[in-house]
Amino acid sequence: MIRSLKVMALAALALSALFVTAFTDHHGQTEVTLQQAAKLEVVQLTSKGGTLGDQVTFTTNGTHAGDYVSEVRRGDVLLSKNPHTPNLVVTRSFYAFVPGRHEAELRGVYVASLDPDKRAPERGDVYDVGPNVADWPMPQGKTMSHLLQLIDAYGWSNTTTAQHAVWNLTSNYPVEGMAAALVRAVGVNPAADNPFPQPSNPHASLPHTSFIMPYELLGTGDVQATLIWGSTADLDLRVVDPNGETVSWLHPRASSGGRLDQDDRCAPISHGGPENVYWPEDGAPLGQYRVVVKYYATCGGAEGPTSWSLRLFVDGQVKKFDGTLEPLESTTVTTFTRDWP
Repeated sequence: MIRSLKVMALAALALSALFVTAFTDHHGQTEVTLQQAAKLEVVQLTSKGGTLGDQVTFTTNGTHAGDYVSEVRRGDVLLSKNPHTPNLVVTRSFYAFVPGRHEAELRGVYVASLDPDKRAPERGDVYDVGPNVADWPMPQGKTMSHLLQLIDAYGWSNTTTAQHAVWNLTSNYPVEGMAAALVRAVGVNPAADNPFPQPSNPHASLPHTSFIMPYELLGTGDVQATLIWGSTADLDLRVVDPNGETVSWLHPRASSGGRLDQDDRCAPISHGGPENVYWPEDGAPLGQYRVVVKYYATCGGAEGPTSWSLRLFVDGQVKKFDGTLEPLESTTVTTFTRDWP
């Protein structure tokens, strides 16, 4: 029997008691975010047309034996697989029970468009899962998160007011009335030019929903190292600067200016990256650097070797490295020296 889904602050009130009962009757399930559920390929997000209100269907594929509780957070970004269809941002949070060996469907994921210059989503469009706006570069991520909080607090998640406010921040469309008031409330002049990220989808050719972190939302500069890998295990990226200081999850900021702005770890599974270390433009010291990758821990059922790929950007030059690591193994991927230009 297909079990029900719990929906918090989203579904019709008449059904809420049933959803809560179904959720609380289950024990031993694994809690995952929407991004993690997408990485496990247990969910798919499909448009029902339009850009506001109950516009996305959340469907589990029924192939996993284990039960999951998936959290869809306000600010999760849905990346379109069609270049003519807008990316969407989730405006209200909810939890969904993902039953093992069954399929289930949830309708009613409130979303707003990030790209008003593109056509409205068509019924059947499939979306990938992008990074939550909380993971966007600052201050844009903080501003957008605040805006979505206000939209949810006022109960405007399915209104054109919310749509126009999000559009204004992401595409600089002129707005008036309550939408303009919302934008002003988060410290932005609605009449000014306010460029915000509009991430593209680097893996739009994949037929299923997956977790995607666009390069547009990663920190970059004179030096940038980005690690991804092919499992739910926990791999770590470490970059040693010319002063001998290591930038890693243990030490995310170096005195030389190096920063770890994306860290992926077992919680309870990883996304397969990315992990990203960078030095801002005109901020990386001269001298020798060393890039290390370590297989830190198994999680999410990952066992045995894991393949990895690293993209290294140094002063405008890009190099790519690939390899495989066994659990607890580490490797020096490369060393390089920054000299005077």
